[in-house]
Amino acid sequence: MNLKIVFGIIVPSVIIVLLAIFASLDIGFSVEESYPKQISISSEVFQNGQMKTAVKVGEVNLKNDYLFSKRYDLSELRACLVDSSKVKETMEAGTLAYSEGDYSLDGSLAYDYYGNSERNVQIGSYEGKKVKIYLRPSYSFGYGNYSELISKYGQYDEMVIFKVDNARTSIIGSRLALNSCYNLNDDVLNKAIHIQLVA
Repeated sequence: MNLKIVFGIIVPSVIIVLLAIFASLDIGFSVEESYPKQISISSEVFQNGQMKTAVKVGEVNLKNDYLFSKRYDLSELRACLVDSSKVKETMEAGTLAYSEGDYSLDGSLAYDYYGNSERNVQIGSYEGKKVKIYLRPSYSFGYGNYSELISKYGQYDEMVIFKVDNARTSIIGSRLALNSCYNLNDDVLNKAIHIQLVA
């Protein structure tokens, strides 16, 4: 009777717990984020005289050299335009979306993680994945041509990308207020990714 309990309940339970522990370890798992130092508005944001519906602004390389598959949570990101001379107020650049594919001609993204609030990526054992980060420009820019946009927004010489802090809440209780482009503080700016914008 005791052997049935040991081999029928205790041993399988111990094996399940050990497997769960080994699966949760970050051994052999790496995450590397890369962003360009600068983005050319004329060649990378515009195409055939029109603003692109999505502009690639970064990449996340995930590598899993481990026996078990892994699940990785992509961070929620926000992008803001900054005038380093501080003449113009910081403003939203648009929305950032993750995708494992390129964007199509109609502007839709393959394997789009934007609609998935959890933004989970599954990486199999001994596999790697490359997830691209795309900016969907703000509606504030309308459908103006290159000259009109440079005239109106040319003073913005930098785009900053920062991770949204989901754990903190502001005094008024709004997570959006805390992570808004209009409320950026030095702490957020120091940790942010800075990308120069060139005409």
